Amino acid sequence: MGSSKKDLMALPVIVRKFFGHALDFAQRGEQHDAAKVLKGFGGAGVLEIVENDQGGTYRAVYTVKFERAIFEILSRVVYEKFSPYPDLA
Repeated sequence: MGSSKKDLMALPVIVRKFFGHALDFAQRGEQHDAAKVLKGFGGAGVLEIVENDQGGTYRAVYTVKFERAIFEILSRVVYEKFSPYPDLA
């Protein structure tokens, strides 16, 4: 979590603005349309936002389990091709 802001600032501006807008919803207690429950975490406590750019696909993953703060777990994962089944990509 220590490098989340640094990682976020390294993203393309358009992606960073999109993530910032979606995370603003979370800070206000709402859920942006692009925020989806991350599978494998047993509930709606961990969400992800996915944005595509010509450089790849970017993901911001965050949790909303805490009342007073939004904690960003991961700010960047880049995939040239995203597939839940890597052997088929």
